[in-house]
Amino acid sequence: MKILYLMHVDWNWIKQRPHFIAEELGKNGFDVDVLFIPYQKKFLVDNVAENVSLKPIKQLRGRRFSIIRKMNSLLYKIIVKHTLKTKDYDYVYITHPSMYVSHLNKKIIYDCMDDNAAFSMSDKKRRRILETEKKIIQNADIVLFSAEYLSKIVIDRIGFVPKTYKIINNAIKLPTVTISEKQIIEKKRNDDNIIITYIGTVSNWFDLELLRNVQKKYSDKNIIYNLYGPVDYNADFTGFNLKGPVPHERIFDAMLESDILIMPFVLNDLIKSVNPVKLYEYIYSGKPIISLEYGETIKFSDYIYLYKPSDTDSFINCLNEIKANNYAGKQSLANAQKFVYGNTWAERANEIISIL
Repeated sequence: MKILYLMHVDWNWIKQRPHFIAEELGKNGFDVDVLFIPYQKKFLVDNVAENVSLKPIKQLRGRRFSIIRKMNSLLYKIIVKHTLKTKDYDYVYITHPSMYVSHLNKKIIYDCMDDNAAFSMSDKKRRRILETEKKIIQNADIVLFSAEYLSKIVIDRIGFVPKTYKIINNAIKLPTVTISEKQIIEKKRNDDNIIITYIGTVSNWFDLELLRNVQKKYSDKNIIYNLYGPVDYNADFTGFNLKGPVPHERIFDAMLESDILIMPFVLNDLIKSVNPVKLYEYIYSGKPIISLEYGETIKFSDYIYLYKPSDTDSFINCLNEIKANNYAGKQSLANAQKFVYGNTWAERANEIISIL
């Protein structure tokens, strides 16, 4: 089965859901051609493409000019239509409304990964995103949602139920080397510092104010914050170690070097719709984890410590619980990894394949 995979992030951006699903479909014998628009920015990594064919779409520079954006949009549509003529594709897999091209005359899979209209953008662009998303879902043969809350938001917004839809949560790609109890013990730290690590994109949903307040109020140890990942907004990061993005295979090394892993987000409409990839990865590490509490994270409560939104004292209570537990994970490593083994991208791909 042949799939034209229209992907809205650069293949060399930190690996996310669209990367993993494309690769897993390829592993299952699908012929997957990935079309994507390369980012004209730094913070890229060198991601290997496994079992897929990459087809980057070159764009004209100067996207800040409307005429260039229009020309690039036309160029993209021409390339998509031309690519469809080169191979008898069975499906077009769309990962974002911006990648939609009308009159494809192929079966369409729309993977709704986020509440796309909740990102920061102009009102004009938001209206365009909403109109396009509704059009895609009307024409799609299969619609996938990454979270249950997201499905409810989108269905309520468009005013009808997709022909066929399914909740396909996010997941984990397991590292090639298994993390062991011995590794965790060897990495335990005994000094007066506590290393707290975040791995992922740092954007305007990242709760910097909360973390600064925690650093001021928590007197037991000196907190060192390490942030691994691209930073895509301007803020004062004084007191934070910006490590930059790392290849996916190295994120587990960063976790092992840490005392605690965190997911400190501002609770907004965008975040409410997110089933967090990073929590699956964090849990696999066996490290203690502190995360914002909301509908999608409560599902992980057996494995992570939850704090109330923007509540410094609630976050510090989590730190105190972790200290009392000698900085061990909330579950044993064996139990944590057993949970993760049932939530891999391979499992998610099998769910998708079952409805094709």
